[in-house]
Amino acid sequence: MKFTNNNLLSMNSLKTPLMRYKNVIAVRYNSTNGGSTINPWTITGITDGDGSFYVSILKSTKNTIGWSVLINYQLIASINSANLAMFEQVKSFFGDIGNISKHEVDNTLRYTVSGVASCKIIKNHFLNYPLLTYKLVYFQLWCSVLDIMAKNEHLTLEGLLKIVALKAQFKKGLSDLLLTNFSNYIPAIKPSFEPNLALMNIHWLSGFISADGHFGFFIRKNIKCALGVSCDVIISITQDKVSLITLEHIATFLGFGKISKDSANRTTYTYYLGSVKNVNLFIEKFKGFNLLGAKALDYADFCKGIEIINSKEHLTQEGLNKLNTLLQHMNSKRTNFES
Repeated sequence: MKFTNNNLLSMNSLKTPLMRYKNVIAVRYNSTNGGSTINPWTITGITDGDGSFYVSILKSTKNTIGWSVLINYQLIASINSANLAMFEQVKSFFGDIGNISKHEVDNTLRYTVSGVASCKIIKNHFLNYPLLTYKLVYFQLWCSVLDIMAKNEHLTLEGLLKIVALKAQFKKGLSDLLLTNFSNYIPAIKPSFEPNLALMNIHWLSGFISADGHFGFFIRKNIKCALGVSCDVIISITQDKVSLITLEHIATFLGFGKISKDSANRTTYTYYLGSVKNVNLFIEKFKGFNLLGAKALDYADFCKGIEIINSKEHLTQEGLNKLNTLLQHMNSKRTNFES
């Protein structure tokens, strides 16, 4: 069935901005979180880094309008035991809803929550502990779809057309199939990105860094040094331009660090710490606040490296060898994921 302008007359109500989720205030979390000790803000931080909110519209012979709508929330990370443990904590936090699956084709783990009832639990969490990156916009659109589905309006033509208009504003937009069948759709107005950055806290940041952070050393030739090499350090977080305001607030929140545009032909920006002084300030700030997943293991090795540098041991061959050993087991080179 191809839908025409006559089918779309009832969509005028979507021309008003989606403001319901704009002004949210963090409140005490009341949930059966399965005994998980993970902080709720950490869940939000992980999602700001590695989370997605999906709406799928598929051809179907099971209902009269010929289409079905699926909705889910998903976290994604590389397959390893550390990330699996992190996802199990998240799953426990949400009362054991959803499932964790392994996808060998792209070497990913996925924690997925599907269906209206379970997604309502996800929605309530992020209303109480709001997202702070541009994913907030997609969450707001996703919530509008969820509300339509909760009232079973997605089973009607009018409700389906509203969902099409909302899905058009997601990052990937509409598929060719949907564009062909809903060629005259009227797009919903995308919510403006207005995160409440005053809510930023160390728990959120620990989750965000667990997802999108990077810790590294760079050993390079330097004829001014006795060993002929020097060691640079870096902590970084990269985001697309749409979340630049969030990176800027991280710099303000921590009180140190810089932001740079990655390159002229890219739309990404990076918040980074490139001095041992600032790295030590970062480590001090995060004492008592744990990272999660594989990133926690990289951070632990990174801190060992910083101890070597702080003691000037890296100026000796023995110390430099220790740094090289750490480097060979961090980030993409890591094979041991036991803490």
